[in-house]
Amino acid sequence: MFVSRRLIIPIVLIAALAITPVRADGPTTAPSSDDPPAPAALAPMYLAIGKDISLRLRLVRQTLCELKLEPGILAQAQRLIDDPKRDLDSALDQMQAGHMPSAKRIYSVPDILRSAREQLFALIGQQQARLLEEKMSSLRGEARWRIGQLRNGLDGLKLSDDCSRRCEAILAAAQPAIEKLPAGELDGDQYDRNRKHMNALLAWIHDGLATVLSADEQALLGQHFSGLANAQPTTRP
Repeated sequence: MFVSRRLIIPIVLIAALAITPVRADGPTTAPSSDDPPAPAALAPMYLAIGKDISLRLRLVRQTLCELKLEPGILAQAQRLIDDPKRDLDSALDQMQAGHMPSAKRIYSVPDILRSAREQLFALIGQQQARLLEEKMSSLRGEARWRIGQLRNGLDGLKLSDDCSRRCEAILAAAQPAIEKLPAGELDGDQYDRNRKHMNALLAWIHDGLATVLSADEQALLGQHFSGLANAQPTTRP
């Protein structure tokens, strides 16, 4: 849901996410005998995908605030994002606590996301919907996405307070430059120049974090960390 062409999460993976949408303020129904819980062995995969979806929803909400929407429309649009995100985050918390949802409810996740997307686009109109997608797929949107994934990975490392503060200081120092990246479509040399600038920012973050994190911690972050140094500028078709 709400992903750029370059950063899209395949719908088959979303459908595989074993997360029961539960109201944050309501009771949870335990899986029944004819609707068994999803396999606990797949929890790491479910959690990884779920965190990516939650991050994407958060970025959509952030980007909505950058559109020229009337206050009442913006509030309605934010609720369309907040409801599925709250349900998703609650379910992720349950899963991390060792409570797997029922398998039957797995496939409600894509439907909920599609419905929210359709309602959002109908609410804000085609012009603002196109602008939202453009901003999400821009260099600024991509940088926000990559830093968000990195933050998710850092949270999973359970770093010491000192290491966490040092890592956050590096990310915070880079954030103003990330927010100045173009938020619209670019072509040719203009895209290449700005892409090169974005890659330099990501490489700076990589090098800074490399002075804080151990080799093992860097390895645990995987591509979310190593990819910061390996991104190459490419010309957009």
